Amino acid sequence: MTPPQTQIQETIAIHPPVAGASLRGWVVVADWEMVDGRQVLSRLSSPGTASWDVKGYLHEALFGLWAADDVGIWEGNGS
Repeated sequence: MTPPQTQIQETIAIHPPVAGASLRGWVVVADWEMVDGRQVLSRLSSPGTASWDVKGYLHEALFGLWAADDVGIWEGNGS
């Protein structure tokens, strides 16, 4: 596990959506602006995560049908 992965893992793991939930995996997407003004997206995932799992996480996050209760469970969702 790289230092950034360790920090992200520890940060996410201490904020479960409900008590007793276990973190199985994660994906982070970051938007960067380069010095020359170009915009670049980068991605980092939990260690050992297969590429099809990463694609599945991203697809579900964008296109999954989230019940209102599911989104509202976690107080850190920005709502």
